[in-house]
Amino acid sequence: MSTSSVDDDTDSFGDDMSSTCPSRLHGGSSTNGFYNQNNYHNRGQTGGSVASEPHNLPHHWGPPSTTHQRDAPFTSRSTLVFTATKRKSPIYIVVAAFCAIGMFLDDQSHATLHDALQQVVRFTEHRRQVHAKFDSIEQDIRILQRQMMELTVSMEGGLPSLSDILSGDEELDELQAKLKEGSSQIGSLQKRLQEIHKNDAILKYGSGKIRVELELEFPPSSTRLNANNNKDSPSGSPNNPRIVMEMASLDVMPHSVYMFLEMVDAKLFDGCSFILNAMHVIKAAPLPYDGSSAAAKVRSFAQKGLESVAFREYSSDFPHDPYTVGFAVDGSPSFYINTQDNTDIHVGEPCFAKIVSGHETVKRMEDAPTRNGIWYRQRIGIKRATIL
Repeated sequence: MSTSSVDDDTDSFGDDMSSTCPSRLHGGSSTNGFYNQNNYHNRGQTGGSVASEPHNLPHHWGPPSTTHQRDAPFTSRSTLVFTATKRKSPIYIVVAAFCAIGMFLDDQSHATLHDALQQVVRFTEHRRQVHAKFDSIEQDIRILQRQMMELTVSMEGGLPSLSDILSGDEELDELQAKLKEGSSQIGSLQKRLQEIHKNDAILKYGSGKIRVELELEFPPSSTRLNANNNKDSPSGSPNNPRIVMEMASLDVMPHSVYMFLEMVDAKLFDGCSFILNAMHVIKAAPLPYDGSSAAAKVRSFAQKGLESVAFREYSSDFPHDPYTVGFAVDGSPSFYINTQDNTDIHVGEPCFAKIVSGHETVKRMEDAPTRNGIWYRQRIGIKRATIL
């Protein structure tokens, strides 16, 4: 057989196959054998047999999986394979950025809060140490004073000899030197305590003007008698009278102001009362006006360590003028309102606030009935003390 005859047979065979055995250009087969474009092209060039098996068939070529594919007409089509990654939405990027910023700010705020708490702890510990040292020095001074009194009594008991006089003078000079040294130490401790309390007050209550409001409760009889003589005002109605006090500057009276604010902040004055009106002062004490236990009220101050100021802080820049407020010097948390100029009488006693609203309420307190011109017949209650 010649080459031309083979080619003719091959062409005719290919025509027969196209009509009876549909196949795909890029993959597929007929029921009688495999068929692809490369083999078809190679047969045209080399004259190979149609029955020869192709060597470069993809592994996924095979017989049609369905009848529909077997019956489909011969078509030429290519298969494109796309590989893509899901593109992230910009909103996720923005949310992630905000989350990162929020976590950073949260860490910063926690660090700042931790530093502030550590500072408060250090201040508290330092204050405790100062108080302990202060108490120790006061005890030493009391011992020295007692020794001086005993020495004085022993010298006055009889006619001393020259050696006793010289010995007594030496002991007296030594005691006086120790007293002077102790007084100097006390002065240093007082200044240190003032500095600590000033810093604590600024940290807790601010450095501006600090005001405290006292809401009072007069006895029912006093309310009825004065209802027609009092008008509504910023200090409150007759049935709800108020007094507003403005604290002295922390630069002038830091210790006294801090102690009073701590008592108010701890709600210790709630339920206490004004008990007397005498010697141009109206005095409040830790005594309940509702008949509850006075001992329990006093213990509440002691449990907080706020039973009294540590020392008599005084400044001539804030004297006992009318409508000023000072601490009593009886070792209690009692305080009083000056109804007249008491600068000369109370010099040396802490004066830490002045009344800026509620003067008519103070006047009403002055007019309240007393026993023997001193004690109120019925206590005037402090319902609530609030830092404004």
